[in-house]
Amino acid sequence: MQQGDSITFTPLDTTTYYLISITDTLGCPGIAGGNVTINVIAAPPVPIVTSPVYYCTGDSMYLEVLPQAGGAIHWYQDSVASILLGTGNFFFPVNTGPGSNIYYVTERLIDCESQAAPVELFIFDQ
Repeated sequence: MQQGDSITFTPLDTTTYYLISITDTLGCPGIAGGNVTINVIAAPPVPIVTSPVYYCTGDSMYLEVLPQAGGAIHWYQDSVASILLGTGNFFFPVNTGPGSNIYYVTERLIDCESQAAPVELFIFDQ
């Protein structure tokens, strides 16, 4: 390894790694010591959802979910949670047409995010 290189660790459980030796840029060994502990935290459970939810065109619409672990709720447009639409237990969809509209919701706690759960909003055309 060269100066500035990094090492990636992906432990499944909390693990401590120890630095036992280093070599400087001239190839000379140096004195080293220390450790780093990586704490593996389980992702929170998927929020409690009610799906499908039914409304008629023109109704005031909202979706509600409950976090299971006390975390923050995040609403997404897609199942891989890449397009954030909003945060909070309530979501007020806009620009939705008749038919099936699917949103995805996660729970985030201590920088860990649950899997995305689908919530279907079905709008009947009046």
